[in-house]
Amino acid sequence: MNNRNFVFRTVTSVWLAICVLGALPYIFTGTLGITDALFESVSGFTTTGLTVVTRPESLPSWLLVFRSFTHWIGGMGVIALLLAILPRLGAGSAQLMSTESTGPVKGKTVAITRQAAKSLYAIYFVITALMFALLCVGVAGGGMTVTDALIHTFSTVGTGGFSSKGLSVTHYDSVYITTVITVFMMLCSVNFSLYYLILMRKLKSPGQSEELRWMLGIYVVAVAVITLVLRPYYGGASTALRQAAFQSASAMSTTGFFTADFGLWPTSAQVVLIGLMFIGGSAGSTAGGFKVSRALLLCKSARQELKKLLRPNAVSVTRLGGKAVSETAIQTAGSYLVFYVLIIAFGTLILSFDKYNFETVFLTTVSAVNNIGLSWGEIGTSGNLSGFGVLSKSVLMAVMLLGRLEIYPLLMAVYGIKRK
Repeated sequence: MNNRNFVFRTVTSVWLAICVLGALPYIFTGTLGITDALFESVSGFTTTGLTVVTRPESLPSWLLVFRSFTHWIGGMGVIALLLAILPRLGAGSAQLMSTESTGPVKGKTVAITRQAAKSLYAIYFVITALMFALLCVGVAGGGMTVTDALIHTFSTVGTGGFSSKGLSVTHYDSVYITTVITVFMMLCSVNFSLYYLILMRKLKSPGQSEELRWMLGIYVVAVAVITLVLRPYYGGASTALRQAAFQSASAMSTTGFFTADFGLWPTSAQVVLIGLMFIGGSAGSTAGGFKVSRALLLCKSARQELKKLLRPNAVSVTRLGGKAVSETAIQTAGSYLVFYVLIIAFGTLILSFDKYNFETVFLTTVSAVNNIGLSWGEIGTSGNLSGFGVLSKSVLMAVMLLGRLEIYPLLMAVYGIKRK
């Protein structure tokens, strides 16, 4: 068997198996039917956050914790977890971790395989523990229970968005809780390899990362624009800034929490949020989306093509983070964009056979492929899809998995099976 086909099929098989296992608690407790249980499990492990649970408050506390824990497991990746806790898988382990890593250019830590996975998980644990401790300060202030703090920690660090409340973070109406979650949504949108390199003293300053500079720059500009737009809406700059900072972080990190009904915001603010949903976070983070590095790479490549048109004989090289990027990487990013657009178009088409309008089905598909969980239109901001039919839910499950595995592993696994 071709080694690459084996890797693609292994990654896909592990993800499918873990999603099926994750559906069992919902089925055995009688909480959800088989289709809805699978949907909730896929949405959890892919860190999407779309849901078919109409009232999370009606679920047992342990099931709510499990539900958010699937985000935490899926955030760093099932394969990375296996590499961290199981015996060395051999030479193929590097390909397994590389296949699941996000973004067009793999980080330095990927090649270390099992040791890298263990180091990244140690960082993941520290960030999780720190956020939980900070949210527990909110518990002391009466903002949330310890269980709620744990649920929102798992969902935030995994950039998933499942909440124990139907109103999400809006329920708590707490500036402190909102601020903590905003900060950690952005921290978890950063390439975890940067944290590792800083820890190993191989990177003197995070500012050396071009992708990080662009990600933070885009976020700051988005917050500023939305704040200006919302200032008249909220009657003051402070509330507008807080809402803009939180919702922009939620969209860019693809977490999917909400503190306002942004479907009622001015259209310009909604457009900025949609743009952040498409861009997503950094490669190598728990965030979904198209990825800042991939968008940056395609923009730089387009600029180089324009230069070639003006100066055909000039020799130019596309660089990302100060390093030359191969033509193969650029072509791969370009073909990824094609598949990405086709998946959104196909998903929107299938969902349009349901009873919802175009805005709803389009944003739901975009939310699924980017693993974000935010949606609005006829279903509101909660991302509750209980009204969709079995076909739509099945297509959305496939789209969520395609988005989490960055399209190629799942497509190549299917292609490899068809060729046999």
